[in-house]
Amino acid sequence: MTEEGSSLRKLVAIMLIVTQGLSLLPAQEMVLDISRGRQRLERYLDRASLERSAQSWESIAQAGMEAAMLEWESAHTYIMERDSELWHTLRDEALWTYALEKEKAYVTWAIRRLQAEVSHAENSALAAELREAAQAWRYQGSDGELTRQISLSEAGLARDSWEQTASEITDRYLQRWEDSRLLSYTELLARFAANALEGLDLTRIYAEAEEESRAYIKNEYARIAEAQGNALLRELLYDSGSLKKRVSGEAAGG
Repeated sequence: MTEEGSSLRKLVAIMLIVTQGLSLLPAQEMVLDISRGRQRLERYLDRASLERSAQSWESIAQAGMEAAMLEWESAHTYIMERDSELWHTLRDEALWTYALEKEKAYVTWAIRRLQAEVSHAENSALAAELREAAQAWRYQGSDGELTRQISLSEAGLARDSWEQTASEITDRYLQRWEDSRLLSYTELLARFAANALEGLDLTRIYAEAEEESRAYIKNEYARIAEAQGNALLRELLYDSGSLKKRVSGEAAGG
C-alpha cells in the first residue's frame, strides 16, 4: 500500500464515520487508539530485541501484535455495532500498521544480531593481537634506549607512544569491518526484500543500522585498546617481573 493510498483510505474511512451520523470525536479517537496500540506493541518489541534467537523474538513480537490489536478492537466496539464493514476496513488498516512496525523491528534486530556475532569474533582477535603487540612493545626514552621499565613521570609519554601502535592495529580492524559489512548486510537485506511488506523502507533501515554498527564497533575497539594500554602501563610501572623488581630481589638475595 502506498503512502498516498493509505492516506486516501483513512480519509474515506473518516468521511464514512461522519456521513453515517457518528460524531467527530470517535474519528479523533481512532488515531489515538492506533497510537496506543503501537505503544503497546513497541513495549513487546523492546523485550524481543533482547532475545538471541529468531524463534524467541517472533514469539514475543507476535504476543505484542495480539495485544496491540486487542487494544484497538476494545476501543472501536462502537463502530462494530454501527457498521461491521467499516469496522473491518479500519481493523485491516490498524493490522497493517502494526505489522509494518513489527517487520521494521525484526529487520533491525537481525542486523544487530549479525553485528554482534561478527564483532564477538573480531573483538577476541583484536584483543589477542593487541596483547601480543604489548608484550613486544618497548618504550623509547629520552636517551634513545628501548626499555620495558618506565618511571611514573614517563607514563604519559609512554601511553601516547603505545596508542600510536594500538591505533595502527585498530584502524586495520576497522577497515576490515568496512570491507566486509557491504557483503554481509547486503545479502541479509536481499533476503528480507523478497517478502517485505509494502512500505517497508529497507534502505533507510539499513543506513540507520549501519551507522549504529559503525559507532558501536569504533567504541568497542577503542575500549579494548584502552584496556590493553592500561594493562601495559601497569606492567611497566609495577609488575614484579620488571627490571627494578628483579634488581631489588637480586640485591636482597646477595
